[in-house]
Amino acid sequence: MEPQARPPPALVGHVEALWTATIGAAPEVRRVPPDGCLDLVAVIDATTVSAHVYGPTARYDDVTLTPGQRLVGLRFVAGVGALALAARADQLLGDGHRLDDVAPAAAATLRGAARAEDVPGRLVAAAAALVARARPTVEHRRAARAIAAFAAGADRIADVAADLGVAERTLHRDFLVGVGLAPRRYLRVARARRAAALIAAGRPLADVAATCGYADQAHLTRELVALHGVTPGALRRSRDHVRNLQAPAAPMR
Repeated sequence: MEPQARPPPALVGHVEALWTATIGAAPEVRRVPPDGCLDLVAVIDATTVSAHVYGPTARYDDVTLTPGQRLVGLRFVAGVGALALAARADQLLGDGHRLDDVAPAAAATLRGAARAEDVPGRLVAAAAALVARARPTVEHRRAARAIAAFAAGADRIADVAADLGVAERTLHRDFLVGVGLAPRRYLRVARARRAAALIAAGRPLADVAATCGYADQAHLTRELVALHGVTPGALRRSRDHVRNLQAPAAPMR
């Protein structure tokens, strides 16, 4: 995976990053870590561009890629992707979803690319159109507020639900609609993602474990193996894994 790019100003707060991956002459299996987000992915072959939706997952996914393909993806902020697509997030988990079946107009925008280098710009345009038409529901708004609370350090789902004025089971339903994962599972994924990013940045494991709320380094390692499929040492050595965790450095073009 090449370095990720920042979203343009109009999509800040809605989109995390634009990413690309170019496959060589042999088939590749790439491990995709969970992040709680939904991606739009354009697959560029010799003569065609196909568009797909890759929804949230609760653990890593090993994806087999075809020689010669180029992938261009746009990662929505957690809780935004399904809203933009006017769909339930729990019906878009994982891969196997054609964008034509979910958002035909966005898929047509991508298919209209005359050249491979036009695809990133068209992907951004399609996302901007989807975001502009999005109409948040009560469920989406509550899920977004809960995600913000978790990002600020809250780790008790019952307390977050109470702060939102709803029962815990209501927040559970809101998360399935807006995020696709139950709150407890999302919190586990988000915590492991943060820990993995700190490890990739070179932070000591003991510091990472304490910062992210793990009992100890052993607990941290077990969670990374379960969710990301790698040990901390292997994570640091994996170029693709590290790039997937790094903050976007350059603006989208």
